[in-house]
Amino acid sequence: MLADVDPQNLMAKVGLRGHCIDCPAHRRAMLTSLTGESTDECAFDTRGLEPRQGLSLTSLPAGSLVLVRRGMVIRVRADKRGEHSVAIDALGSGGAFVVSGDGTDAQVYAVDRTLYCTLAGHTLLSDLSHDPKGLSDLHKLHSGIQYRLERLSDARGRSSVRSRVAATLCALADTLSPSLGRRLQFPAAFLQRDLAVLASTRYESICRILRDFSESGLVSHGPDGVVIGDYDKLAVL
Repeated sequence: MLADVDPQNLMAKVGLRGHCIDCPAHRRAMLTSLTGESTDECAFDTRGLEPRQGLSLTSLPAGSLVLVRRGMVIRVRADKRGEHSVAIDALGSGGAFVVSGDGTDAQVYAVDRTLYCTLAGHTLLSDLSHDPKGLSDLHKLHSGIQYRLERLSDARGRSSVRSRVAATLCALADTLSPSLGRRLQFPAAFLQRDLAVLASTRYESICRILRDFSESGLVSHGPDGVVIGDYDKLAVL
């Protein structure tokens, strides 16, 4: 009989609350001492963003951890004069980043409706100092963040615009949602102008290149968003 009972419903009936079912940490079996076994025990603070809404990080000290539970966010870094901005990072469900605390993370915005969780750096370090597995988990998170940043940076550095766009799409597919594996379809709210900023190129160029890619069967672009049709061919452009 118990095998047929939904664990979440059973916990609700007896007055218990489990952890969030879309928790990125639990999905990857990481930072369990911080997320606990119920929402009441979780040390993270959960908040939401509407599409295109900015995420203010000024209240979070350096070293704070941000986990995306649902949706997609893009981090933009402005130059010293504040005249030009470059999207340095994009992360979806299961993605994470660490607040630098030097003001370079000030421009972060949601692509679509987003849920994210934050944890202050001092709380993180205090807890993990007593948890060897947690330290290993944090190292894995940092490695994943660094890999994502390197892939996107490499894509921006390609010599031709066509190669730059192709490499950006492949980097996003591989790193956007680490707990879900390679992601060939991006959110419908992920616009061509978002891709233009990530690939560090002009919007007009993105429109032309996506049209060419679509005619070649490499990608499709419609109401459901950008979908990669042939990853392998896209990766060698």
